[in-house]
Amino acid sequence: MCERHSFILTRSGKVYDGYGITDSHTTIREWAGMSVNDDTVNAYEWHPPTGWPDADWHLGLTKDIEVFVTKASHELTIERHLRGLYPSMAEWDNGDSPRGKIPTTVVGWLNMSGCDLSGVTLPTTVGGSIYK
Repeated sequence: MCERHSFILTRSGKVYDGYGITDSHTTIREWAGMSVNDDTVNAYEWHPPTGWPDADWHLGLTKDIEVFVTKASHELTIERHLRGLYPSMAEWDNGDSPRGKIPTTVVGWLNMSGCDLSGVTLPTTVGGSIYK
């Protein structure tokens, strides 16, 4: 099980995450079609706060990079994203499972340490390093 959930938020209000297999903001940017050095998105990490799901989701949020101030619509999008993935502690405790169409190429590095990789088909091309 991963110890946190990493994701990025665009100014337009789109949330991207690591498809349940990575918490690398660099890889998430790349898989979202952005430059790995894109500095226009906010980057976050989240861990369920004590009392989840009844607790305020903000209490588990860590702002790694914040380049713009979020609006109410951004906040609602983040909350929907988190509650959709982790509606209760049971889903969090079960750990992330790969979901969606996982990209086949990684230009930079891919850090998947601490994640359950059983049944995961890793990208076929990694330009840098892969950490398991």
